Amino acid sequence: MQNRKRAIMVEFLEKHRACAPGLNWAKANCKTLQEVWDTCPKGEWLVWLAMIQGVLDETVLRRFACFCARQVWHLLTDDGYKKAIETAEAFCDGKATRRDLNLAFDGVWDAFRRSSKRWDASYEMTKFLLTIEARVAARKVSWFSAEIIAKATMKEEQEVGVQKLVSIEDAARDVQADWLRKNTKPNLNSNK
Repeated sequence: MQNRKRAIMVEFLEKHRACAPGLNWAKANCKTLQEVWDTCPKGEWLVWLAMIQGVLDETVLRRFACFCARQVWHLLTDDGYKKAIETAEAFCDGKATRRDLNLAFDGVWDAFRRSSKRWDASYEMTKFLLTIEARVAARKVSWFSAEIIAKATMKEEQEVGVQKLVSIEDAARDVQADWLRKNTKPNLNSNK
């Protein structure tokens, strides 16, 4: 039975194109998908697993996106971005409609236009937070929020370098993975 569960785990990860290092780690250390979820050493890998269709439901994915966005709240320079987060959270609680999401998007666009930047990660993050499809929102917001944290930290510490940026992004994704483990119950059956 254990060999069958392990085979299902490997088949699932291969079917969904797990990265080679993650797949190799899982093969060497886990017997089930639940073990992968519980013990995955890299936040990025766990976030990837959570984004597979059917692993988490739409509301949980949107809550995760809101959590990621809240991690950079203090770095957001315009109230339009903060209003977007609040609206997405209200949507999760059934206190806002899709129309409210669309109106919040207008506020995000206005915030971007007020910005002097040609490209703004805060805009991209909050734009995706308001996306209709929660899986897209969760994936994009998790990436942009980690990037915002990394760039702000490097600016504050006056450091440069890709390796430092990646290290800080990885730490942000580890925090995201911790939230997923503590706040979700993944559906890791083999029918996906």
